[in-house]
Amino acid sequence: MRSYSFLLGGLLLAGCGGSAGPTATSPEESLTTGLTYEQFKASLYQEPDTGLYLVEGDIPIHGEEKLREYYARSVQPGGLIIHQTGGGDTAWTGPQANNLTYCVSTSLSHHAKVVEAMQRAALFWEAEAYVAFRHDFGQDGNCHASNNTVVFDVRVAASNAPYDARAFLPNGARSNRNVLIHPNVVIQDSVDELTGTLTHELGHALGFRHEHTRVPGTPSPCAESNDWRALTPFDSTSIMYYNTCPGFTGLWPILSGWDKWGVADKYKRGPQVVAGDFDGNGLDDVLGYHPGNGQAWVGFSNTLGSWSRSTSIMSAGFDFGSGNDRVVVLDFNNDGRDDLFVYRPGGGPAYAIRGNADRTFTTTTATSSFAGFNFSGPHDRAVAFDYDTDGFKDLFFYRPGGSVAWVARSNGDGTFSQAFASTSGIAGAALQDTRDQVRVLDSDNDGRDDLFFFRPGGNLAALIRNTTTGFTGNQAFGFAGFDFLDGNDDVVVLDFNGDNRDDLLMYRPGHGVAYLARSLVTGGYTLQSGSSSGIGGYDLLDRWDRAVKLDFNNDGFDDLFFHRRGTQAAYMLQGNGAGGFSIAYGGSGIGGTWAYDFTQHQDKVVVLDHDNDQRDDVYLYRADMYRQVQSMANGQFLAFSPDAAIAPW
Repeated sequence: MRSYSFLLGGLLLAGCGGSAGPTATSPEESLTTGLTYEQFKASLYQEPDTGLYLVEGDIPIHGEEKLREYYARSVQPGGLIIHQTGGGDTAWTGPQANNLTYCVSTSLSHHAKVVEAMQRAALFWEAEAYVAFRHDFGQDGNCHASNNTVVFDVRVAASNAPYDARAFLPNGARSNRNVLIHPNVVIQDSVDELTGTLTHELGHALGFRHEHTRVPGTPSPCAESNDWRALTPFDSTSIMYYNTCPGFTGLWPILSGWDKWGVADKYKRGPQVVAGDFDGNGLDDVLGYHPGNGQAWVGFSNTLGSWSRSTSIMSAGFDFGSGNDRVVVLDFNNDGRDDLFVYRPGGGPAYAIRGNADRTFTTTTATSSFAGFNFSGPHDRAVAFDYDTDGFKDLFFYRPGGSVAWVARSNGDGTFSQAFASTSGIAGAALQDTRDQVRVLDSDNDGRDDLFFFRPGGNLAALIRNTTTGFTGNQAFGFAGFDFLDGNDDVVVLDFNGDNRDDLLMYRPGHGVAYLARSLVTGGYTLQSGSSSGIGGYDLLDRWDRAVKLDFNNDGFDDLFFHRRGTQAAYMLQGNGAGGFSIAYGGSGIGGTWAYDFTQHQDKVVVLDHDNDQRDDVYLYRADMYRQVQSMANGQFLAFSPDAAIAPW
């Protein structure tokens, strides 16, 4: 039976557990369960090394006083929520949430397995919100509850512990901030199973409570205390819902749509930046926004290295008040100026916003039902694509895990009409899993954009072609030899040989796996190359490796920029037009004197051409740092001194 646990931070004291209780029980100490306090206490497991009592089978409580408090409040018959203490949420502050350091004890019998599972679990949460779990390998040999160099420790539990794993809440004392794993789980569980367990536990470390406690009449041990606040609607598919408790309907062990929405709502997503030519002067600009903080701005490019900052985007009416707000760049009226689609998953609204030559923005559509799509799903997503080759960029909406697929066709005037709608996926892509992702590409150079779906960790992929008679394609296990069995698998669309048919790079950070699939004239794909030792001299051996495509030298062949978030590595790989890549630049950070350092897990990259020299540049940023890095004619990459006009804050 799979069981988890966490430390109820608001119930913890520094004293020892196990002190003697009274010999008599007052009437109010015997609840409707029929158990007196003494009977209740005697039924509990007490951890031998910490003195913590495990109530309801899986919740540790420290100290007799708090145990009585819990008994009086919680021992009763019969989306994502966050723990509360004193009426306030129990959560990390922004700086704390981005530096949740931990060690993994070398006393664990399968140390490498636990290290990998912790990394995988961390990435699931980091992908959705501005949080970062950082493994301090140097502390693994000294990994215990009194090590104050790290925020928490990951160790083995006692062999008679009645849980698979337990964790803690953010307001716990350092001595109680541990993730303990039962020795049998460490030995017997696969990496995937252990990843699911630890994803749940790290949810607790972020302050999230068990979802099943929201079910009325839930029996013990699934019932818990009521000191929590709802972040989302009730969600029976949540990673925080015991799969052994009544009512669970999820695909354990993955984050549900509402899990993703809830963590973004609580911790926000940090600064977000997109690029486009919003004033039509031929120079790419940058638009930055802080979802959940009500801030947005545009850095308009004037010429090489010169920018002007404007908050005119806020006059368009969208408030950027939710941590889940998102922006898509497109030219929906073919006027040479990029426009915006701004939307809020989990209930709307959605805005189409036109970019104007005078560097202002005008809302053309503002609605809660955009071309019939209501954005009620927590994980609804939108991408720009060309549906019908009329010169006006259109929008594709989809609801991963809900099987909904939608096309909003641009009418050319800032309004959109429903062109396709389905609640059973699209062609061969079923869209039945919250892990489903899409990439837009033109596989056959017919001017109509196609869609490539893939499910990291779920083994499925589908190339859906957009034809004159509709969408066609089939879902399959893997694609061109790449199996998509890892939850960290990713896909980059590029044209490596300049034939105007988009190719695919499928890669697995942390394992060195990189497959390049070449498009065929027929619209199909064939494996160009497959490797388990990286690509072009870059080893891909870190789970935080990420790639973006660009053409930094204007030779017509797409290149690749790999960066290792948190450990400084930055590599520019030049494509040779035949599927080969070689290192054009490699080092710690990139940009020379004003180099960007890539020291944080939340480092991000935006590709743009800010000076219209036809060589792609990169804008690099996180909450406390940013650089505009120029691709030089001599093949070098130099960062400008920081210009406040494009600061991401």
